[in-house]
Amino acid sequence: MRHETPFPKFGNELLSFFNNAWINGLLDKYPSNHFIIEALESNIADLGYLKQLINHNANSYYSPILPNGEIDYPSFSENFIINLSIKLSALNKRFAGSKFDVFISDQLAATTKEGIFSMDQFLQALSEIEILAFFSRCNWNECLYENPIGRNGSNPEATFVMYDGEKKINVNIEVKTPEFISPNNSERKILPAFLLTEEGKKYYQKECRKYNVDYMTPRITKLAEFLESATKKFNTYSENEINILFINWTYTDITYGGFLEAWSILTNNVNGLLNHKNIATSLPFKTKITEETYNKISAVVVYTSSLDELMFNDFRHVWITHPGINHHFRMYILDDNPNVISKICAITGMNPDRIPKPLLMPIEPIRINNENDMKYSLLFEAMRHNINGTILT
Repeated sequence: MRHETPFPKFGNELLSFFNNAWINGLLDKYPSNHFIIEALESNIADLGYLKQLINHNANSYYSPILPNGEIDYPSFSENFIINLSIKLSALNKRFAGSKFDVFISDQLAATTKEGIFSMDQFLQALSEIEILAFFSRCNWNECLYENPIGRNGSNPEATFVMYDGEKKINVNIEVKTPEFISPNNSERKILPAFLLTEEGKKYYQKECRKYNVDYMTPRITKLAEFLESATKKFNTYSENEINILFINWTYTDITYGGFLEAWSILTNNVNGLLNHKNIATSLPFKTKITEETYNKISAVVVYTSSLDELMFNDFRHVWITHPGINHHFRMYILDDNPNVISKICAITGMNPDRIPKPLLMPIEPIRINNENDMKYSLLFEAMRHNINGTILT
């Protein structure tokens, strides 16, 4: 068992949380190729979704990206594991007496039923940590981990409690991260980020085949599943019950601005799932979006992470900009109560989105280097201006 072996970084006080977790057996289920174990042993040599993470990086002073574009993995490993240890230590204190130890031993272990390490599951767990750490910085009266407030005792990730005078306000947080099948390496792909008619699907597929471009089906069902799952975990929202769903859309095949895919599907002005309830609730999905969703989810935030955000496990990096790199998040508020809107903006530090949504997205930024690139660009522009009649209304 791992707890019977020496802790790899013994004596480093900044890693005291992992030292104690190691000794107490909380890391016993972690396979030897687990990202945390490799970081503790300074053995990280690769990062999944590296292009996505680098493309959103604002090149901060402490970035692990070297001048030649390579990653300084020893530096990344040390910074990552120290920052994660500090964040987990703080969360452990915030959620004292809760089931947070189970999160460390089981969910963060990120293993399949066969005991194989899953990077996707691990990234999902890290998304939860970064969001809860972001909220735990505030001076809450109470912090509850996996508070069973939902349907049949289901629970959001956490509930943060504050008082406005004598009024008790619960802020419930749910975090979702999609797990997609690894894409092929083709960079010429077009993704409609809206609901299509059957005729629309055929049109895009035909045009893409004509120009040897890969057509991608809008990933609407995944978002529908996220909305319905969060709905089950929340109570009806009110001034005293604020429910926020965070969706990390980093780990997809879109290399820059991936969150805009989810954002457009959720909020585009023609058939967005959040702002067109009559369309969304009538969709024939296996996991249906119900009327409850619009009464239980106060706000939805979608975002993409950067390499520094992963290394420092700090959600605030979504605000950092750089020439060519903009804020990589958006927020939509469903509750129309002005008092609640004001509270949500204050709690998150965000304002609701006012930026037009891209209805059609290239998977890679379009760069004209040859004739094929030109054809791809012309196809994209032609399809972008011919969306009428292809969209479900």
